[in-house]
Amino acid sequence: MKKKLLFTIASTMLMFPLISGCGQEATSTDGEVAGDLVIWEHDPSFEEPVQTLVDEFNKEYPDVTIEVEAKSGSDYYSLLTTSLQSGSGPDLFWTNGTATENMQTFVEQEKIADISDIVDLSELSEESYDLAKIDDKTYSVPWMTFDARAVYYNKDIFEELGITEPKTFDEFEAMLEKIKDNGYVPISLSGLSSWQLLWVYEVLLASQYPEYTKGFDDYSVKADSEEARAALDKVVEWAEKGYFGDGFKGVDSNGQTLAFTTGKAAMTIDGSWMVQTIEKNNPDLNFGAFQIPSNDGTKTMMGSFANGFSMNADTENSAAAEAFLQFCATKEAQAIWVKELHAVSGDSEIPSAEGVAQEISNADQVVGTWQSMLTKHSSGKNSAASVWEEEGTAIFGDKLTVDELMDKIGAAMD
Repeated sequence: MKKKLLFTIASTMLMFPLISGCGQEATSTDGEVAGDLVIWEHDPSFEEPVQTLVDEFNKEYPDVTIEVEAKSGSDYYSLLTTSLQSGSGPDLFWTNGTATENMQTFVEQEKIADISDIVDLSELSEESYDLAKIDDKTYSVPWMTFDARAVYYNKDIFEELGITEPKTFDEFEAMLEKIKDNGYVPISLSGLSSWQLLWVYEVLLASQYPEYTKGFDDYSVKADSEEARAALDKVVEWAEKGYFGDGFKGVDSNGQTLAFTTGKAAMTIDGSWMVQTIEKNNPDLNFGAFQIPSNDGTKTMMGSFANGFSMNADTENSAAAEAFLQFCATKEAQAIWVKELHAVSGDSEIPSAEGVAQEISNADQVVGTWQSMLTKHSSGKNSAASVWEEEGTAIFGDKLTVDELMDKIGAAMD
């Protein structure tokens, strides 16, 4: 029988203001931590959840003033790199952890502090440490949100067209044509973003080849296998059939979300971290989420733990920065984060948020991500993950075939 996973994720694992300087030097008044901090997040959707954490932190540390700055989209890492190299970077900042090469680069440049002996992560699930550790040293605090991929759907459009959640992959695919024939975009997608393409691709891998995806964690399967190629061929096929709408190649990630939240598209495929953003964009939207089942009915949820904040090695207020990181590593802060993001929980002691997050986690099995396998088992400037990030969307034009892209990825793997 199918069962709702309310999480122990035991086998898995595993997101333009002017540049601000570090806060004033932290001081201690009667043994209390004081001073200023600047925190950078990579997307405006995280600003309110971080502020909620800050407000709770300030109940214990009222003399620490924290400024939260949420940067926008693709410029985040370039802004962060420039600020860190100039010595004016934020005291605390988000990275993808080991999911991408950015944190590793900052470590090599000695811009991230080693917090191994500073922050106690013992309250967190050990499976999340992969994102935070490099060479057995800790450089960030992970979050217990489980970043799953899922299909979001407009319940009103489904009811209008007389369709329901699919029971097989073939049934889902048949729905796409019906939705298109009735004047809606079946699935909104940004053809400009390799990340948005990745979420669609990984959902197809999980739904078409659930047994194959079990090998991602222990690297017992090839990244460029026949299954991997066939699933990407299916994405291209859907594009050619118009299932992503006309002009999707010129749509950015914000446009993808907007098409769904305004009712132009019946579905969008994205991460579980998008629940709050979708709700905020259109509070009246009647939407839900599901995992596409395989043809034998198996529902596979693919995802990884999320990463949190690192500390600037050059911060002048390490006492306050360390105190905030230690707060983030508590169950209290982790539960706040899951709740505020309306997220799926990766910790059995922290419930997933009510509503859509529960629908996302309705699955028969949980697996790690294809992208994480690329990152863990390929490195350097020409890593497999870099090939995907830089050239993935080229499959939608005449620049690169699926086989050519997969050959490059396969050649870059260990």
